[in-house]
Amino acid sequence: MKKSLRCFLSRLLALTLLGGPLLLASGCAKEEADSAGLHAAILVDAAPGLQIGETFQVMLPVSKTAVDVVTAPELVPMSRILDLKMAEAGDPELRMLCFVTYVDGQALKTLNRLSLRGQGRRLLLSINDTIVGVHPIEGPIQSGEIFFISEVPGETREARIALMEKYRQGAAEAILASRKTVERR
Repeated sequence: MKKSLRCFLSRLLALTLLGGPLLLASGCAKEEADSAGLHAAILVDAAPGLQIGETFQVMLPVSKTAVDVVTAPELVPMSRILDLKMAEAGDPELRMLCFVTYVDGQALKTLNRLSLRGQGRRLLLSINDTIVGVHPIEGPIQSGEIFFISEVPGETREARIALMEKYRQGAAEAILASRKTVERR
């Protein structure tokens, strides 16, 4: 199947499965996508004045922040993400919805190197070419567990949680399929 058609079908699947007006980022040339077109990756915002790889500007739906995203090369491809969960974090009165990713050792080294010199930048969690979470880099990343503040829109907290769960389930299935493909090699 041609790459552009696969990209179109992947986006159509994301819109169909997840409903509503979603902000879709570019960058469909993903090596690790499974046959259903599901995909997850950790990307990084482009440093001001730095032109590396392919970039695309997106407006984050919850924080209303414009971000230049480096879409290729991916900072952490799906094959390096071990798991994806949902969590709540922060003060009991100001709970934030988050995605929690777990990455392998190689990805952790990459993230650690970037975080040492990239303070003030953001890591972005992409699922099906949609930015769904943001992690501000405030210091060195030394753990393979990374919290991404949810950028999934919703009229109510319950609607956001339901949409986040759809993203999480789709990405978790794709991550598992990717891990099986890598293990067979």
